Amino acid sequence: MPIDKVPEQLRGQVTDFLTKNKQAYVDASKVIASGIPSTDQRYIDAVATINQVDAKFKNLSNTLEDIALKRQAALDGREHGKGALSWQISDHEDLANGTMYDNMTIQDDGGFNYNSNDGVTKRWADYSNTFQTSSVGTDSFYDLNDTYTKAGQQGTTIDETRAREQFRGILSGLKTDGARDFMFSDREFLATKIKAEFGTDEYNNELNKLVNGGNTEALLKEFEDFKVKQLTTSNTNGINKYNELLELRDSGRKGENFSYGFRSFPQINASLKNLKELIKKESGELTLPNGTRIMWDGKKKIFTAKDEEGIYNLTPDQIVGVFEGLYTQNDVFGDFEFGQHSSSKDEDSKEDSKMPTQGSSNRKMIFNSIFNTPTEAFEKTVKETARQLSENAGTEEFEKRKKEIEEEQK
Repeated sequence: MPIDKVPEQLRGQVTDFLTKNKQAYVDASKVIASGIPSTDQRYIDAVATINQVDAKFKNLSNTLEDIALKRQAALDGREHGKGALSWQISDHEDLANGTMYDNMTIQDDGGFNYNSNDGVTKRWADYSNTFQTSSVGTDSFYDLNDTYTKAGQQGTTIDETRAREQFRGILSGLKTDGARDFMFSDREFLATKIKAEFGTDEYNNELNKLVNGGNTEALLKEFEDFKVKQLTTSNTNGINKYNELLELRDSGRKGENFSYGFRSFPQINASLKNLKELIKKESGELTLPNGTRIMWDGKKKIFTAKDEEGIYNLTPDQIVGVFEGLYTQNDVFGDFEFGQHSSSKDEDSKEDSKMPTQGSSNRKMIFNSIFNTPTEAFEKTVKETARQLSENAGTEEFEKRKKEIEEEQK
């Protein structure tokens, strides 16, 4: 080990350490070379000594290299993280200017101890104070906040529990020092704790008291509440924008004529809201605008319905189909990931697995008979059909033809 590569303040200690352990190595080698049996305790102890000396020399070499690398990092980065404590800053500066070497002490294993500015003697192996300012926490939060805003603009509500879970994920990834740096870099949060004007000496003094006040855990809890509120507010603002767009699109109309009848927009919007809330639950039921009662299994993430033939599965497309083109699946469910739909025993027997409605089979049969329209064409022109039906319903010719068709089906 070239002694000239060792910091000058440490050379005396390193030289003494090398001399002492080299002699132990030589003495042990002589015992092994003496010809005594390898089962002799002296031989066994000598082998152990040689292995220990090798380990000490290797640890010394690695430690000196680590000290050199971290000192260079300290010299290259003198700007400290916003959450750095005063003693951490002092340790960092002591390493950068080399004064830390004056109080470093070599240990029997080849490592070093140093006296930290918090008054505690610490192992060099535990030193990790080569921190820099970082935007990782801030960038991660901005990305998450954008996601919450976009989800709201698509009509998807994200509750506080989910927001808190995801924000804690950010803090966990940053670890303690990174979380402190993130918190003490957040001017909006700090404005709730510091009343002085940003950038003034008074502000910096108050900030220094916060950083070194010893109540980091409590502050991080407040910070979490603050950022979770920002996330849910962004989502709510997105939801409000989504609802404004819906109202603008539906302005001037009181509701919508569907194949199963007229439904007011308050009724339709209530159904949308109930569907969005239903998929957040473990289970539940609701009635769709067409009168179909559906069940939700939150564990399997599937919808089912029941008729006289039994229970069968419903796909999200079938649920959205009840609104007959008024909304898309993204409007109703956003990017929610549904479970796999396995075929029920009677699903294949249902034409196109169509959604049951009150009198749906008779209604389609009547529609197709009156207008002689294939099913595919009917689906595309259902709104026009509904309008015509509403005009013809109740006329003598309509009711007569309806009874004739019903008789044919008996």
